[in-house]
Amino acid sequence: MRRTSTIFIATLFALLSAGPGSTATPGDSVLALSARDALTAAVVEQAGVPGVEVFVSGVRFQDPSRAQAGGEVVRISLDGAVRSGRSLMFGIFVRSSNGDVRELRASADVSVQVPVVVAARNLPTGTTLGADDLSVRRKDFSASGEAMIHDPAEAVGKRVRWQLSGGVPVRREYLEDPEALKRGDPVVIEAETGTVHITGKGVALQSARIGDTVLVRSQLSGREMAGRLAPGHVVRVD
Repeated sequence: MRRTSTIFIATLFALLSAGPGSTATPGDSVLALSARDALTAAVVEQAGVPGVEVFVSGVRFQDPSRAQAGGEVVRISLDGAVRSGRSLMFGIFVRSSNGDVRELRASADVSVQVPVVVAARNLPTGTTLGADDLSVRRKDFSASGEAMIHDPAEAVGKRVRWQLSGGVPVRREYLEDPEALKRGDPVVIEAETGTVHITGKGVALQSARIGDTVLVRSQLSGREMAGRLAPGHVVRVD
């Protein structure tokens, strides 16, 4: 019985005397909860994506003894870019009751989920997207998410530049304006000389967007000329 009591007392002493680096003491403190809320808001702001969902857990102070003093969280400073599913280091600026502000270093587990537009089915090159061609899934946020489309309204009416498989996230560079011109597309060539308006058929010799200067070839004369691309695949030659 004496040996059992000795072991119990030794174990209890070890738990009560845990030094800096322990995550148990401040884990459920008011300060830790305030830090979690402030960190959540900071991550939402950094992500900058409508509909983002942020989950923060396991706030761990590097120096729990300093965190025990409590205080008001006035600012959060993130260490670098947020990556979902990774431990995030950050600084917590806390105002004490006497007005002094101190910085505490901490880390937390962060999960960031954002809506991402994906192809609802296989989409051939040249498809002009409708609402039925797209669906939305939630995915982990990352730096590459900046090129993703998060709202189907951004993609509807755009044209697919190359084939997309069903379920593939739709990135902005995969799409183009349906009025954009590709090499080999037929065009209408328009020219004005004084009061004379001339039109003819031609073919594009390069890709272009509305307002760009594009090189075309007249089907009638075979002559190459440059003009400005207007809606409807019309090229106006000065």
